[in-house]
Amino acid sequence: MAHYRIHTVKLHTDALGSAVNLADVLSHDHKLDPELRAEVTAGNVSPTHVAFVGRKPMFSFATYAIKQALDTLGVTGIGIHSTTNPGVVAYLQKINDDGIAESSGHRSLTYGLGVVVPKTLSCDHQGDYRLTVDVVVIGDGTNAPVTISDSATLPTISQAALRWTLGPATISGVTL
Repeated sequence: MAHYRIHTVKLHTDALGSAVNLADVLSHDHKLDPELRAEVTAGNVSPTHVAFVGRKPMFSFATYAIKQALDTLGVTGIGIHSTTNPGVVAYLQKINDDGIAESSGHRSLTYGLGVVVPKTLSCDHQGDYRLTVDVVVIGDGTNAPVTISDSATLPTISQAALRWTLGPATISGVTL
Protein backbone atom coordinates (compact mmCIF):
# COMPACT_ATOMS: atom_id res chain seq x y z
CA MET A 1 0.00 0.00 0.00
CA ALA A 2 1.34 3.42 -0.93
CA HIS A 3 1.78 6.09 1.71
CA TYR A 4 2.17 9.80 1.02
CA ARG A 5 3.22 12.88 2.98
CA ILE A 6 2.83 16.50 1.98
CA HIS A 7 5.88 17.93 0.24
CA THR A 8 5.09 21.25 -1.43
CA VAL A 9 2.18 23.40 -2.57
CA LYS A 10 2.69 25.17 -5.89
CA LEU A 11 0.69 28.31 -6.73
CA HIS A 12 0.74 28.91 -10.49
CA THR A 13 -2.42 30.63 -11.64
CA ASP A 14 -2.81 32.61 -14.83
CA ALA A 15 -2.73 35.83 -12.77
CA LEU A 16 0.77 35.05 -11.42
CA GLY A 17 3.79 35.58 -13.61
CA SER A 18 5.63 32.49 -12.45
CA ALA A 19 5.12 29.53 -10.16
CA VAL A 20 5.57 29.94 -6.41
CA ASN A 21 6.49 26.79 -4.48
CA LEU A 22 5.51 27.01 -0.83
CA ALA A 23 7.80 24.81 1.20
CA ASP A 24 7.58 24.22 4.94
CA VAL A 25 4.03 22.90 4.60
CA LEU A 26 2.98 21.44 7.94
CA SER A 27 -0.31 19.79 7.21
CA HIS A 28 -2.93 19.41 4.54
CA ASP A 29 -6.53 18.31 4.26
CA HIS A 30 -8.50 17.31 1.18
CA LYS A 31 -12.21 16.95 1.76
CA LEU A 32 -15.46 16.87 -0.15
CA ASP A 33 -17.61 18.50 2.54
CA PRO A 34 -20.91 16.85 1.51
CA GLU A 35 -24.16 18.71 2.08
CA LEU A 36 -26.90 16.43 3.35
CA ARG A 37 -30.49 17.21 4.23
CA ALA A 38 -32.06 14.98 6.82
CA GLU A 39 -34.97 15.93 9.02
CA VAL A 40 -36.70 13.94 11.70
CA THR A 41 -40.43 13.91 11.13
CA ALA A 42 -43.21 13.32 13.64
CA GLY A 43 -43.21 9.89 15.26
CA ASN A 44 -39.61 9.05 14.27
CA VAL A 45 -36.38 9.14 16.24
CA SER A 46 -34.17 9.31 13.15
CA PRO A 47 -34.59 10.70 9.64
CA THR A 48 -36.55 8.50 7.28
CA HIS A 49 -35.11 10.22 4.21
CA VAL A 50 -31.66 11.70 3.65
CA ALA A 51 -30.90 13.72 0.52
CA PHE A 52 -27.40 14.34 -0.79
CA VAL A 53 -27.77 17.82 -2.28
CA GLY A 54 -24.21 18.80 -3.03
CA ARG A 55 -20.56 18.69 -2.24
CA LYS A 56 -17.96 21.37 -1.80
CA PRO A 57 -14.45 20.12 -2.57
CA MET A 58 -11.89 21.87 -0.42
CA PHE A 59 -8.14 21.76 0.07
CA SER A 60 -6.56 23.30 3.15
CA PHE A 61 -2.96 23.51 4.25
CA ALA A 62 -0.78 25.17 6.88
CA THR A 63 2.69 26.58 6.23
CA TYR A 64 5.56 28.36 7.95
CA ALA A 65 6.26 30.24 4.68
CA ILE A 66 4.34 33.31 5.89
CA LYS A 67 6.10 36.01 3.85
CA GLN A 68 6.15 34.00 0.64
CA ALA A 69 2.47 33.05 0.95
CA LEU A 70 1.23 36.53 1.85
CA ASP A 71 3.41 38.18 -0.83
CA THR A 72 1.70 35.88 -3.35
CA LEU A 73 -1.85 35.81 -1.98
CA GLY A 74 -2.14 39.15 -0.23
CA VAL A 75 -4.64 39.28 2.61
CA THR A 76 -7.68 38.81 0.37
CA GLY A 77 -6.45 35.84 -1.65
CA ILE A 78 -6.37 35.17 -5.39
CA GLY A 79 -8.68 33.57 -7.87
CA ILE A 80 -7.77 30.43 -9.76
CA HIS A 81 -8.93 30.37 -13.34
CA SER A 82 -6.23 28.46 -15.09
CA THR A 83 -6.23 27.98 -18.80
CA THR A 84 -2.48 28.01 -19.49
CA ASN A 85 -1.04 27.34 -16.02
CA PRO A 86 -2.02 24.48 -13.71
CA GLY A 87 -3.50 26.53 -10.83
CA VAL A 88 -2.80 25.12 -7.36
CA VAL A 89 -0.88 21.85 -7.15
CA ALA A 90 -0.38 19.87 -3.94
CA TYR A 91 2.60 17.54 -4.20
CA LEU A 92 2.60 14.45 -2.01
CA GLN A 93 5.84 12.53 -1.60
CA LYS A 94 5.53 8.76 -1.83
CA ILE A 95 7.11 6.89 1.07
CA ASN A 96 7.54 3.19 1.70
CA ASP A 97 6.40 1.21 4.75
CA ASP A 98 9.63 2.13 6.58
CA GLY A 99 8.98 5.87 6.12
CA ILE A 100 11.73 6.32 3.54
CA ALA A 101 11.02 8.48 0.48
CA GLU A 102 10.65 6.69 -2.84
CA SER A 103 12.49 7.97 -5.92
CA SER A 104 9.41 8.11 -8.17
CA GLY A 105 5.65 7.64 -8.25
CA HIS A 106 4.81 10.76 -6.29
CA ARG A 107 1.25 12.10 -6.28
CA SER A 108 -0.03 15.50 -7.31
CA LEU A 109 -3.49 16.98 -6.87
CA THR A 110 -4.19 19.87 -9.24
CA TYR A 111 -6.98 22.38 -8.67
CA GLY A 112 -7.64 24.52 -11.74
CA LEU A 113 -10.67 26.62 -10.75
CA GLY A 114 -11.52 28.28 -7.46
CA VAL A 115 -10.22 30.75 -4.89
CA VAL A 116 -7.14 30.62 -2.64
CA VAL A 117 -7.75 32.44 0.65
CA PRO A 118 -5.45 32.96 3.64
CA LYS A 119 -7.49 31.92 6.65
CA THR A 120 -5.67 32.24 9.97
CA LEU A 121 -2.31 33.44 11.18
CA SER A 122 -1.43 31.98 14.57
CA CYS A 123 1.49 31.54 16.91
CA ASP A 124 1.73 29.36 20.00
CA HIS A 125 3.78 30.35 23.03
CA GLN A 126 7.47 29.97 22.12
CA GLY A 127 6.43 28.63 18.71
CA ASP A 128 6.60 29.76 15.11
CA TYR A 129 3.88 31.59 13.25
CA ARG A 130 1.83 29.43 10.92
CA LEU A 131 -0.56 30.45 8.20
CA THR A 132 -3.52 28.30 7.24
CA VAL A 133 -4.85 28.63 3.71
CA ASP A 134 -8.07 27.37 2.15
CA VAL A 135 -8.44 26.52 -1.51
CA VAL A 136 -12.14 26.67 -2.28
CA VAL A 137 -12.53 24.52 -5.36
CA ILE A 138 -15.19 25.22 -7.98
CA GLY A 139 -16.50 22.65 -10.42
CA ASP A 140 -17.62 24.08 -13.75
CA GLY A 141 -19.59 20.99 -14.77
CA THR A 142 -17.18 20.19 -17.58
CA ASN A 143 -13.74 19.77 -16.04
CA ALA A 144 -12.94 17.74 -12.93
CA PRO A 145 -12.49 19.93 -9.83
CA VAL A 146 -9.30 18.03 -8.97
CA THR A 147 -6.93 16.11 -11.23
CA ILE A 148 -4.91 13.37 -9.55
CA SER A 149 -1.63 12.07 -10.95
CA ASP A 150 0.50 9.29 -9.47
CA SER A 151 3.50 9.99 -11.70
CA ALA A 152 4.41 13.49 -10.51
CA THR A 153 7.93 14.83 -10.22
CA LEU A 154 8.49 16.78 -7.01
CA PRO A 155 9.56 20.40 -7.44
CA THR A 156 13.00 21.43 -6.22
CA ILE A 157 12.96 23.49 -3.05
CA SER A 158 15.79 25.99 -3.24
CA GLN A 159 15.63 27.36 0.28
CA ALA A 160 13.63 26.79 3.42
CA ALA A 161 11.24 29.57 4.35
CA LEU A 162 12.10 32.03 7.08
CA ARG A 163 10.46 31.33 10.40
CA TRP A 164 8.59 34.07 12.20
CA THR A 165 7.93 33.96 15.92
CA LEU A 166 6.98 36.15 18.86
CA GLY A 167 10.00 37.68 20.52
CA PRO A 168 10.84 40.11 23.25
CA ALA A 169 9.39 43.57 22.75
CA THR A 170 11.88 46.44 22.37
CA ILE A 171 10.94 50.06 23.03
CA SER A 172 13.57 52.78 22.54
CA GLY A 173 16.35 50.21 22.66
CA VAL A 174 15.19 48.68 25.96
CA THR A 175 14.15 45.03 25.92
CA LEU A 176 11.07 44.43 28.01
